[in-house]
Amino acid sequence: MEDESENIVVEENVLQDAVEDIEAGLEENVEPQTAMNSSIPLNFVPGHVLQDAVEDVEKELEELKICEQVYCNKNSEPKPKKQKSNHLIYAPNFIFKHFIRNGQSRSRLFIFPTADKKLCYEYFYDFNREKYMCCGCNNKKRQTSATIEEDENGEDFVKCIRIDHICKLRPFNLDKWESDLIIKAPNFRQITEIIDGESKKFLLLFTSADKKKFFKFAWDHGQQIMYPTRSN
Repeated sequence: MEDESENIVVEENVLQDAVEDIEAGLEENVEPQTAMNSSIPLNFVPGHVLQDAVEDVEKELEELKICEQVYCNKNSEPKPKKQKSNHLIYAPNFIFKHFIRNGQSRSRLFIFPTADKKLCYEYFYDFNREKYMCCGCNNKKRQTSATIEEDENGEDFVKCIRIDHICKLRPFNLDKWESDLIIKAPNFRQITEIIDGESKKFLLLFTSADKKKFFKFAWDHGQQIMYPTRSN
């Protein structure tokens, strides 16, 4: 398709030449000559008719200039920048933390609504839904979820599916989500001892290669955990 601005320039030049020819004819009182009517005098056409023609052409030229200016302004206007939605959270307004708990890989997502990062919305990862779910809202039977995405520049961001939390902000404490210390065999051993006629389970964690030094843990049935008793 031919560029509109070029069409405007061509038409303006043609009209401008017409105006100059007519005005020259008025000043000299001679009609522009052609091969067909070279013997016809200018006074054959009334002067006011020529004056009206000049005014009409000048009016059209002015309108063309206005149209050209509008066209140029329209094409030179800067495009509005894409605004980031409130549903999209970029760093440093979020942190996600991977850790190991009870031998299983887990993760937490923390979103900070304020700059001081003292309070946060805490999310856990739901493997079934493949989304992060707000812990507080989940406790109140509300599914407030989010996902971690990557934009066209390779930058991670959080896409909040819902932002209408019904829970309270939680204190942010990243130390709470450190990975468990994992000790693999043969650096531990489970043993059973008879104490006062009762069979009890113990766990030995060796701290030396010859296994002569170790920490000894006893089993707590109430809490379902091992607790330290002594070291050797």
